Amino acid sequence: MQLLGVLLILWTFGLVLSAAAFVTAARMRRLSVLGDVLHTELQPRGARVLGLAAMALALVVAFGVAKSSGAEPALAVAFLGLLLVPPLALAWWALPAPHDQRCGASGVQYGIDCLTFEALEAWRLTGDHLRFRLGGTWVAVAVPRALQAEVRAQLERACPDAESEFGA
Repeated sequence: MQLLGVLLILWTFGLVLSAAAFVTAARMRRLSVLGDVLHTELQPRGARVLGLAAMALALVVAFGVAKSSGAEPALAVAFLGLLLVPPLALAWWALPAPHDQRCGASGVQYGIDCLTFEALEAWRLTGDHLRFRLGGTWVAVAVPRALQAEVRAQLERACPDAESEFGA
């Protein structure tokens, strides 16, 4: 039983390190695509805090059930929770939310997707937003008016033929 405990600890440590490596690789890719970040708008993180609290509560309940029942299946569920919750919680907390937005000197991010300006199939800079096609759908990333001249110059250098009119 002692060997099993050591193996579970090593397994959990490996999963946490894998999740941390995945998150770090995603962030490094974002930095290489965006260049210097000019503007960021993030979704509120309140739901994530509640979600992490729910995960922790589920883990505590699983351990309580396993301890009080003494049944092997309940103990297995508790161990499974111990193995999966930390890496999932780390990845969920650190990765971008579905509507997080960043505009950089050389690219844009919408949610988990990061694109260089050269990779944009169509774009238009109107109002306070850079709108561009992402998988066939138009999405918008906030670009304050003070930064629009700089962003427009970058876009026109990187992909001048991709500028779209409103009807396109």
